[in-house]
Amino acid sequence: MKAAVRLSEAAGKAILDGHGLRIPGGQVARSPEEASAITVSCGGTSVIKAMVPAGGRGKAGLVKLVNSPSEAFAAARDILGRSHAGCCVTELLVERQLAVAAEFYLSIVLDPWQEGLVMMFSPEGGVDIETVARSAPERVLRVPVHPERGLLPRSLPDLLERSGAPHGLATKLTQFARKLAALGAAEDLLLAEVNPLVLTVAGGLVAADCKMEVDDAAVYRHPEHRAEADASLGPDERQVRSLGGTLVSLESGDIGIICNGAGMGMAMLDMFRAAGLKAANFLDTGGGLTQDRAHGVCSVMFRNRGLRGALVNIWGGFTRLDEVARGIAQAFREEAPPYPLVVKLIGLNQGAAVALMSEIGVQTVQEVETEKAVALLASIVTGPKSGIEGLRASV
Repeated sequence: MKAAVRLSEAAGKAILDGHGLRIPGGQVARSPEEASAITVSCGGTSVIKAMVPAGGRGKAGLVKLVNSPSEAFAAARDILGRSHAGCCVTELLVERQLAVAAEFYLSIVLDPWQEGLVMMFSPEGGVDIETVARSAPERVLRVPVHPERGLLPRSLPDLLERSGAPHGLATKLTQFARKLAALGAAEDLLLAEVNPLVLTVAGGLVAADCKMEVDDAAVYRHPEHRAEADASLGPDERQVRSLGGTLVSLESGDIGIICNGAGMGMAMLDMFRAAGLKAANFLDTGGGLTQDRAHGVCSVMFRNRGLRGALVNIWGGFTRLDEVARGIAQAFREEAPPYPLVVKLIGLNQGAAVALMSEIGVQTVQEVETEKAVALLASIVTGPKSGIEGLRASV
């Protein structure tokens, strides 16, 4: 399962607009006064929406149609500060109202079974697509999208008509769908959902709502999304990410893991469990570890006073372990973690690195098997019998 960065509705609609797809038009408001002023610019009526990364806003009373600037002021005052799905509403999207003739569902979504993007269309817009798929699967069209160019098949107009699109509208829907598919490929999206896609009384297609998710691994190609990628992270996670690593917090554990490889970290979770330990988190440093980066990521871990112990497990191929050890030692001296630390350093300049760890009183493991390091930490934290016997049973 790929990790996703959920964009705000305003950010998603800006992308749609940039690719030539119509949106209602509006602005973000952070106060009742701003919502009222934007409503004036929309012609005196508007739609007020809570800007939160969660569905069910309408049922929760967080989407309101208003018919005057004073109504917009009152609606904004009511919505701002409310909580929904664990999020506090601090921003509103204020948009023009649409004269609706019909509503459709259209999305481009990553299908893990087909290992690529697919387009989904339904004439049942404005409702939960999962409900439609269960009750009337024939009302949902699924079409593969070209993995690079985002192209859809030439037969799409016929397919749309057979899936329930009104006669004569299929060409317009095809144009919109092809632009959305190309956008999905160009923006590294895992999801671009327009629900509802509104057919206006004047005959135009407008994205009344929009959900977009960007592949987290591709955010480096889209620096404009970095702020939103970081917004959902805590301060420690943001600091580790700024250093090129990833910090994943886990529930109810009390042992920290620092390693240079996500696969290694996942394997260590199983080793910990076998040894009677439970990880509080694991920190993947990423590749190309330097003294400064080692100092930074270790500082984040060592200042966590809620741990009972931590294990640093670094393999050095091209990475100079003596430099890494200097970074670990610097963080250890500065943060003075009040719990036992075990360090396993295998690879380039290993001897010098181990010697430096010994100077600061940190126990090291030089065997290749990570189980040995886990067993040592377990014997310190929980006692020698439970830690060593648990690991022996797992290997």
